Amino acid sequence: MVTLEELLQLPSVRGARLNGGEAALGRELVWVATVSLRPSRPPQLRPGELLLLPPEAVIRAGSGSAFAAALRQLLAAEPAAFMLWEPVPPEAERMLWASGVPWLVLPAHVEPTAVERDITRLIAERQAEWQRLETTAYRELLELVIHGRGIAALLGALARLTRKAVALENATHQLLRLEWPPHDDMRAPPLATVPSTHDLLNGANAAAVRAWLQAAAISATDPPTALFDLEEHGWARLVAPVQGATGLAGLVSLIAPPDHFTARDRLLLKRATAACALEFAKQTAVLDAREQPRGEFVASLLVGDLPDPQLVEHRAAAWGLRLGTMHNVLALRPVARDDTPQNHARLDRRLEEVLAWHLGVDAHALPFRALNGTAALVLPVERFGDARALANWAARLHRQLATEWGAPGLSAGLGRVQPGLGGIRVAYQGALWALDLGERLFGPGRLTQLQELGVYQLLLALQRTPDLADFCQELLGPLLDYDRQKQTDLVATLDAYLAARNSPSETAARLHLHRNTVLYRLRRIRELLGRDPDDPEQRLSLQLALRARLLLAH
Repeated sequence: MVTLEELLQLPSVRGARLNGGEAALGRELVWVATVSLRPSRPPQLRPGELLLLPPEAVIRAGSGSAFAAALRQLLAAEPAAFMLWEPVPPEAERMLWASGVPWLVLPAHVEPTAVERDITRLIAERQAEWQRLETTAYRELLELVIHGRGIAALLGALARLTRKAVALENATHQLLRLEWPPHDDMRAPPLATVPSTHDLLNGANAAAVRAWLQAAAISATDPPTALFDLEEHGWARLVAPVQGATGLAGLVSLIAPPDHFTARDRLLLKRATAACALEFAKQTAVLDAREQPRGEFVASLLVGDLPDPQLVEHRAAAWGLRLGTMHNVLALRPVARDDTPQNHARLDRRLEEVLAWHLGVDAHALPFRALNGTAALVLPVERFGDARALANWAARLHRQLATEWGAPGLSAGLGRVQPGLGGIRVAYQGALWALDLGERLFGPGRLTQLQELGVYQLLLALQRTPDLADFCQELLGPLLDYDRQKQTDLVATLDAYLAARNSPSETAARLHLHRNTVLYRLRRIRELLGRDPDDPEQRLSLQLALRARLLLAH
């Protein structure tokens, strides 16, 4: 509230001598009390007080063991500092130097009652000033929450009020947003030399912060704060946790040089963090309230169960959803999941929560739905400018979501841009195809775009027709039957041979076989199929049949 440095500016205290070094100037006081050194009557004190020991109290305490016992009793109350009058007893000096608690010494002629009166008035005025500040700041922050301005507006207001950089991290210490105060010179060195905001904060002090959080009592309305150095940068972060309905929802930090933080900053950080907790709770409540009817509408968009387009647009506008004339769909699915129906509801809920968190204000405008362990997000092209910008944005979102989800991550599929509201169903189907085939062809945990699948796009169009299965059976049927009856691997050998550009040596290396074994298998393949894999036209047909078999096997 009031520091010793401010205290020394009072007329009645101006001649005081401070012992404890320059660092003691920043020591804060919560109140002032005149005490008596009487071990038989311990005073009722609270931590952080300035304890005045006037000459009569020191004289009354006597010397020796009685004085030492009385002073130890006061030190146990964790005072912010002591104030004594000249001359100070030598035993008092020795104990105070050893304690590490700052202490001030006033000339003998200074009246103790005048000193106590002046300090009490200063602290009371400061408390009233802070109460006004707290009320005004919290009202401003609450109005931002009430009017739906979002987390970004809250962080911006905190940056303006504190004139410090403000960072928001998620519960896994990943940097989500960094706000700078307006018209400030904080970007000057040394911060300007940091390559990126991620190097500045992302994951910084994560272990120390986690240890602190485990020991701290976290409250949504009165969060704790702690100061941590940002190693190698000469700056520090003042951190407060955002409490959510199910635990830690995130972290809000003020960033500045270590000596720039004040008690005022701590107060404002507490109030802003409490407002962030309220905003998160509001977003969760809105999501819960809208979940079923909105989810049903998004599900209708994805499967193409649509009434008149004008009615669809009207319903979308009622939900605050943003649709366009061209759309694509991003599908997301956890790599490792329990595919039992009992687990789907929990998995769907978490997918939607993670999506809503990373979409931020866009969570209310972009249609998304999770069902049976797979989430789908409808993306209007107009929001991004063009299809390429949309794909780049989807790739960044997938990386963020996969990191947030944790190992082993999320697989994703992005369809092809389609026109009209009816095209959403086509884009969704393409996203699911890309998701499924991407995992089979390229492995789990990555984003696959439908356009990356090459010839599979043509085969996908024929997947629902009997012609594709007939084509596959006509070209590969004899090999499939032979492998099934003889427990051989001729189909796999053919696939490896074509992938190796018809090189028997490379095929042998791929399959870990002797080259003569590969040559023998190739003779059997030619005999069974009546086709030559080295003929360009027949090679193409066989390659398509092998791709079709992989597709049909799914």
